[in-house]
Amino acid sequence: MGRRLRMAPFLRVKEEGAPYRRFRGIHEWFGDATRGAFSDLRTEIEEIHEDGDRLVVLGRAHYRGRRSGVEVTSNAGWIVEFKDGEIVRVWSFRSHAETLEEAGLDASEIA
Repeated sequence: MGRRLRMAPFLRVKEEGAPYRRFRGIHEWFGDATRGAFSDLRTEIEEIHEDGDRLVVLGRAHYRGRRSGVEVTSNAGWIVEFKDGEIVRVWSFRSHAETLEEAGLDASEIA
């Protein structure tokens, strides 16, 4: 992962809306998420679709609230953008539909 890497997760653990940058930022997000809001956080990949210089990934997110103990499982999606062989951006979304819409794809196109 190179210097250009940016990640914009839908599960925000900080108030500011700026994306996390570089490997250190991604590491910071996972640390903040598991030390702060969640006692458990896992993702499950169900489908990966190549779309030019991007991967469109559909799956599920599993998390447990640190204070409440409530477990939640929901659909999730990611768009991973590559440039010159490096991952440069990762966006995450709360649903498969939102992921496909942002990618400009129709569910019938990837079935």
